[in-house]
Amino acid sequence: MGNLTGYWYDIDNEDVAVLSNTTWGLRIDGSVGDNTKIGYTLEYASQQDNADNPVTYDADYWRIDLSAGFGGTTIYTGFESLSGDDSKPGQAFRTPLATLHAFDGWADKFLLTPQAGLEDAFVGAKGKIGAWSWNLLYHHFSAQSGGEGFGSEIDAQLSYKFADKFSLLFKAASFDSNSPSYGDTTKLWVQLTAGF
Repeated sequence: MGNLTGYWYDIDNEDVAVLSNTTWGLRIDGSVGDNTKIGYTLEYASQQDNADNPVTYDADYWRIDLSAGFGGTTIYTGFESLSGDDSKPGQAFRTPLATLHAFDGWADKFLLTPQAGLEDAFVGAKGKIGAWSWNLLYHHFSAQSGGEGFGSEIDAQLSYKFADKFSLLFKAASFDSNSPSYGDTTKLWVQLTAGF
């Protein structure tokens, strides 16, 4: 079965006019199978300048995700593209409302779309071992326009829930740069959460 979602955003940012845009998009996702569950997501969006944005532009976004679940383990892969133009500043697809940490690498190198756009090819695996949940993910980042390679990243996460109210999280990100615009970055997190 699949779910089809349409969306439209009309952003008029009076403080940062360059973030004013109109975006419409379609997304379909779903899963099939019982013992081996196959999941999929297809998404496309188109964006234009809006309101007092000083840059006139049109940009596209698309994404494809595939996953296969085997018992307690899921293998997943995908490709995401945010268009840009390496010769024209301000032509890139903008995501002012997005939580990009969750999508474009936990090292947070791409919280703003590069001028040349961004392509992210990724593959990962996640699952559970007893009370522990784990996730391991590899990204390869490159420019959508101009062909520059930005670098690659490995992300890893291990979490544990206990006593019904507490969770412990260990998380790491390592970005290996191929571009003078982005330096090598390693980040580590340890987090304890209590819910009441």
